[in-house]
Amino acid sequence: MTNKNLMILCFIVFFTMGCTTAGPKFIGIQYIGQKKAVRGENIGIAMFSDIRGDVEKNYLGKRVLNSGAQELYFVKSSNLNATITNAFKTHLENQGYTCFNILDFQHNVSILNRVDKKYQYILTGEIKEFEFFANKGLATAMSMDIKLIVYLGNVKTGTFRTIPVNLNLKRKDINFTEKRVGNFINESLKEVIIHSMKPGNFK
Repeated sequence: MTNKNLMILCFIVFFTMGCTTAGPKFIGIQYIGQKKAVRGENIGIAMFSDIRGDVEKNYLGKRVLNSGAQELYFVKSSNLNATITNAFKTHLENQGYTCFNILDFQHNVSILNRVDKKYQYILTGEIKEFEFFANKGLATAMSMDIKLIVYLGNVKTGTFRTIPVNLNLKRKDINFTEKRVGNFINESLKEVIIHSMKPGNFK
């Protein structure tokens, strides 16, 4: 085998076998956005419900390696619903709202009518799907599926707006790292939050 062919073989092995240690990986999730002027409106935020079924509450997804082994990915915090709730809270605070954590809140009009009038809005939601998947190869194919239902209550009008959000993003990357996974998941979540929290939804 010539030196040139040996170098090519080593290059292929490096990208197909590198970073292939199976086992749990922990990803940090947070929302970062630009701050805007204070709006002077209060929002009560109840914890989102994780209704994904029989999965661990901090599970994010997996990568299948060439050997068939799996790398499992988990959010660094104790559970995904708290992480997503805090991401929405950070976004709204960046938009100038004053946010308060409130206890579990059932999204129905009768309860909304009994909410403390210091709140202009109430926000909660459900996590139906939130999963990262990747296949290891010469180039790693990544996908992110997010399905949320966001409930935004207007205390003044006594009405709830139901905002379904479905997102599927795909990406390929040769240099696969945990940091790139984190960036991909965070970018996906940011897109979901911005879409569901558009100013028109607060009317």
